[in-house]
Amino acid sequence: MSQSLNSTLSSLTRRLNDLDSFQLPRLKSCLGPLDLHKELVEEMRNDLELIRYNIDVAKEITYSITSFTDKEQIVNRIRELEEQYISLKNQFREIMLESKKNILSRKSRIHELSEKSKNKYELNQSKIKGDFLNDDDDDDKEKAKSAIEFGMGGDDELQTKTNEVTIALKRTTELMQIELEKSVLSIQTLDSSTQNLISTSNLYQNYKSILNNSNQIIKLIEKSNFFDKILILSFLSFFLIIIGFIIKRRIFNKTFGFLFINLFKGFEWYFLKSTKLIKNVSKFDNSYSNSPKNMKTNLEKGNERLDLQLNKQFQDSKINEDSAVINNTVPDKGKVEIILNDQNDHIKPEWIKDEL
Repeated sequence: MSQSLNSTLSSLTRRLNDLDSFQLPRLKSCLGPLDLHKELVEEMRNDLELIRYNIDVAKEITYSITSFTDKEQIVNRIRELEEQYISLKNQFREIMLESKKNILSRKSRIHELSEKSKNKYELNQSKIKGDFLNDDDDDDKEKAKSAIEFGMGGDDELQTKTNEVTIALKRTTELMQIELEKSVLSIQTLDSSTQNLISTSNLYQNYKSILNNSNQIIKLIEKSNFFDKILILSFLSFFLIIIGFIIKRRIFNKTFGFLFINLFKGFEWYFLKSTKLIKNVSKFDNSYSNSPKNMKTNLEKGNERLDLQLNKQFQDSKINEDSAVINNTVPDKGKVEIILNDQNDHIKPEWIKDEL
């Protein structure tokens, strides 16, 4: 619970206690004048408006509290303070009207007493100066006395009636003024209620916008979560493919691949080379199945083919250019002879002589 909320609740408690224990009894015991009464009423009205504002602020602060137990305690406390505020406001209206009515009635009573005392004083003065000669004069004086009691001291009955009417009109105007003040109070209460409704509608709109924003944020988070899952799965599959490729190159190709290659070569030799060998053997058998003359010609043709192949091999190896012993590099000290084929028996091993 924040420090601002504690200070707000403590100030609310102090103000409500002050209204209940001091300001309401002071307003109730106020007997005038009207200016003092108006000052007291304005002071209490301002205090009540400030209390209402602080209660609304405390309610707003409770929405930011996360703990459920603390929030429930604070809401209950604010509810108690609001109930106390409503009861004090109702008492304030009743006491204000009652005190104003008492002041006006007291004022009218004082006015009547002052008028009566004034009339009595004038009557005493006339008694001192006048002569009381006849009983008729006494009757006239009694009539005048009764007229003085009802009005402003005129001798005429019409004057007394008009005075009575004016007094009644004053009382009706005072009552009308009281009713007017009641209507003003009702208008003020309606204004305060409309302000409260406007504030609640604004809060509702704010909460609605907050909920819409939170809904959009949740949808964006869900979309990002979906894309993150796709990325994670793609990276995981790529990682597994790389691991499989490494296992294939390092283990499968070097162990099982060697066996498969040798088996393939064996099958290739068995199915391809063996057939070629069988064909060559069959040709050789056909050639040797002829006369001895044909055999000799076949041997000569075979020797010629071998000589041609050896010549091609020596030419491809480029011994005259790329060898360490290059032809004509040392012209004065000898010449290198390239023997393509040992037809003239230039190179003959010694073990042949032994065999012969």
